[in-house]
Amino acid sequence: MTGNRAPHPTALHPLRLRSPRGATVTEIDWSDGSTTSHEHRTLRGLCPCAQCQGHDRGIRWVEAVEQASKLAFEITDLEQVGNYAIGITWADRHTGGIYAFTYLRELAPLFGKPIEYLRAFRPR
Repeated sequence: MTGNRAPHPTALHPLRLRSPRGATVTEIDWSDGSTTSHEHRTLRGLCPCAQCQGHDRGIRWVEAVEQASKLAFEITDLEQVGNYAIGITWADRHTGGIYAFTYLRELAPLFGKPIEYLRAFRPR
């Protein structure tokens, strides 16, 4: 049964997950009919990988991104990871972040929020 399944991107191709080269926002169309927008600054600042977050304290804002070059915010590749996540490759070659669909949905309300709000945000 798919009726109880959490929302997921409808497909990983340019019409459903939009992040053109040079963009600063990625848009995702979800199976429940909603569309979310994600600023690259937010995705990178809340990167869930062990290199950015360590292994023991949960996900917190990575302050180093505030002084990062434009390459740190340019996505060069998006790939589906199993049936639960998206892997992001950034132009500065950072590749560790695997963004679960549930995590992306949790980050969606952060669109347009000021940096102070992002610094204080703690995902569930």
